[in-house]
Amino acid sequence: MKKIFFLTLILLIQTFPQSIYSPANIKKFADYLFCTKDYLRAALEYQKYQNISFNDTVQFKIGLAYSRIGDYNFSEEAFQNIPQSSNFYSLSKSEFLKAIFLAGDFQKFDTAFSNSGLNTNPEMRKLNDFTFFYTKKKLPTKQDFLNPFDKTERNVVNKFYDFKADPQYKSPLTAAILSSIIPGGGKFYTDRISDGVTSFVLVGLFTFLSIDNFNAHHDFRAWIFTAASTFFYAGNVYGSAASAQIYNAKLDYDFSVRIKAYLDSKNYFLPQISFCK
Repeated sequence: MKKIFFLTLILLIQTFPQSIYSPANIKKFADYLFCTKDYLRAALEYQKYQNISFNDTVQFKIGLAYSRIGDYNFSEEAFQNIPQSSNFYSLSKSEFLKAIFLAGDFQKFDTAFSNSGLNTNPEMRKLNDFTFFYTKKKLPTKQDFLNPFDKTERNVVNKFYDFKADPQYKSPLTAAILSSIIPGGGKFYTDRISDGVTSFVLVGLFTFLSIDNFNAHHDFRAWIFTAASTFFYAGNVYGSAASAQIYNAKLDYDFSVRIKAYLDSKNYFLPQISFCK
């Protein structure tokens, strides 16, 4: 009886691990990780499966998993390894371009887009147009730029185009000149009203105190107030120029946030494919 028990136990020990680590179970576990958004572990488990038996769907999921955690180099590599015979081949080329776009390598994107055979693909042309918003490339005419987009998209994209063409920046030089003429004037110019009022009051107050003390022959105090007035005046001019730079940086930041939000909502013009129920 004991012999039969130990023999059964040995057989279970030998067979159970093989069952757990079978390709089918590895894939099931990887699918579970993928659908619970544990993308890094999912990619690693999918790779184990690929080492045993290559599957184009699994390879596509590896690319998606790496893309979703921001590891775009591995994502690009995964999509490039999908064979032409795969049903995912055409979509993998688009996902490959999306990964390059997300990595911010727009020079590489231009080359890849030109060599992808997707130049006439309307969705990829849209994504290509958006690279102009991230680079210093000369914008095409608005008509050519908007051509790939449908009517529902053009209203938003048209606003992006107008901002890029004429971003309405504030000039640091103009801000400095305005504040040199009227303390706080540059702050008003850059929409920092409270800072402008503060600068005007401080410079005006210490200037008044300086003049008043000179008239009263309190020279020591007068020179102290003169130094304070000069300090606040110079700071007001410098601060106004800096305020214009901050204003411009905020414009650029808000612009990039709006673009990203729009592209995320559109899935970067790629079809949404759900592998999870």
